[in-house]
Amino acid sequence: MPDYNVEIKGVDEIRERLKSFPEVAEKRLQAAIDMSLAEMHKNAEQPLVPQRTRNLIKSFGQGIVRGRLFGSIGPRTNYAVYVHEGTKHIKTPNRFMVKIIEKCQTKINQYFAEALDLITKDLSS
Repeated sequence: MPDYNVEIKGVDEIRERLKSFPEVAEKRLQAAIDMSLAEMHKNAEQPLVPQRTRNLIKSFGQGIVRGRLFGSIGPRTNYAVYVHEGTKHIKTPNRFMVKIIEKCQTKINQYFAEALDLITKDLSS
């Protein structure tokens, strides 16, 4: 079989731009993670989270953890798990984290879709 070569115009420029991919992608993805955490924190309120004393709701502020391309949020009260999962005395669990995630899922997906669009634009300009 004969060898064929296809010349790709601008391949050197493409290679150069791809070298910046890790930095560009990390910046945009971290922003999407941060916006997702903020969205979940904003929705950690009534009626999704029970509020007998508001301590459970307030504790979400201390439950935000950020890292490199990582983020998590959750309540920091010692009784949150019992409210969420129930006990023999709390017959009906209140799965407030599931409710928060369900409410925020569309917005979070949008943040990451926008991040991918921005990464593409950053690499092409």
